[in-house]
Amino acid sequence: MGHLMKQFGIGLLTMTLGAVGTTGSRAQEVSYIIPTPKAELLQTASKAKLLAAANNGLKANYKTPVPLANLGTISQGDNASCNYLFKHKDINGGAWLLASSDKKASYVNQSTGNVTSYQWTVPGSSVSSFTSSDIQVSYSKPGIYAMPTLTVGNGTETNSYTAPYTIKVGGTSEITTIDCREWGSTYMLSALAYGNGQGYVGGTNSVDIVGWGNLFMLGTDEAFLDGINVYLLKKPTKYKDGAKLIIKVWMTNITDKEAKLIYLPVEAETVYMKDIKADGEDGAWCPVYDGALAQVKFSEPLSMYGKTTFFVSVEGFSNDPSTEDFVLLKDMVGKQLDETQVYSLLSHNSFARQKGETDYLRPINMYGGGTGSFAICPIIRIPETATGINTATTANSERLIARFSDSNTIEVTSPADGRVTIVDAGGATLANGRISNGKAQINVPNAGHGLYIVSGPNGQTAKILR
Repeated sequence: MGHLMKQFGIGLLTMTLGAVGTTGSRAQEVSYIIPTPKAELLQTASKAKLLAAANNGLKANYKTPVPLANLGTISQGDNASCNYLFKHKDINGGAWLLASSDKKASYVNQSTGNVTSYQWTVPGSSVSSFTSSDIQVSYSKPGIYAMPTLTVGNGTETNSYTAPYTIKVGGTSEITTIDCREWGSTYMLSALAYGNGQGYVGGTNSVDIVGWGNLFMLGTDEAFLDGINVYLLKKPTKYKDGAKLIIKVWMTNITDKEAKLIYLPVEAETVYMKDIKADGEDGAWCPVYDGALAQVKFSEPLSMYGKTTFFVSVEGFSNDPSTEDFVLLKDMVGKQLDETQVYSLLSHNSFARQKGETDYLRPINMYGGGTGSFAICPIIRIPETATGINTATTANSERLIARFSDSNTIEVTSPADGRVTIVDAGGATLANGRISNGKAQINVPNAGHGLYIVSGPNGQTAKILR
């Protein structure tokens, strides 16, 4: 992740975005549809624990970890390692961030006054107490924990502060690119409708947009992708017989010269419009009343090792709003971007693909969507035994096994025959082949030392070191 962090900057890929062109006039043609949020989303965060004791301006405060969203706004110095969590009362327990299992979270002191001492107390950390100004925290035990308490002193007085959020460690979580701390302040879910009956931003439309999607970056390599939740404004009430969505997961290829958001397909699932669940139907949960859920669960969980960034696309909806009313929920608040960041491709989270294009390189603000994100939410599972690179294989590693049989040959065994692809840790394809009768010998010319990711049939993956 550190290598990519060096590249993520507000100037990255501005020429690529500029070359795509803009359709800013669409922004004047949309209207917001704001549904009623569930009660649990309206619960405001408890006030920060602040013990004021000094009259001389002594005040404890700190910056919480920088989340992995709006990637083009993150610098390497931010040490971003945590993911936003969707505020789902069952899966995430109201937590705001998901901690990495193998990268430290940063808390940066922002106290004021003549501070001479620092005392941090960090629930859930492998080290529970620190005395430095800034701290790097490793979270070691699965659970949901309060943010650290920082107590500062000046020799005679003290002042303490605890950020009013919680952080989750391990387990199964629903991540997002939306800042779900406080409804109406940091986020507000909505849907956008074009005028003149042209459909929706994020749904059925007659303006030649054939797909929508989100770019994600995980804070940990020790994770599996179990499925995707896609939240809708409402259950579709009109669609053609057999109408369906196609939800795909892609590896990306991002360099300092170009970005390919749909670089290597790793999973695709179909959801028929008739099978989309209304809120409360068969236990489906949606963040807004009268909303709906399009859900996919993978039969083979995807190991996310080596997939530093990944993209989730939603396609298959109609181009005729008179016969179909599919529409995604999205955040209408978004992150405030300066003028340079607006034109940096990776500063955005959600993208569109127009008819005739092969990739998602059009941020939704070009279509009236602002800088918010679609409510497309991957289900990420971090095993309790996550300990490092050598344990990260498929959920059932015996189903796809890869190893170097000599310095330039990778031997792959799998119960399923089909295509096999070998990429390096940067996402570059090194070799392709086919598994026949459960085995393949793939030549990788000039294979050096490092990490290799082997992708086999049905989205199975294995990681090997040489």
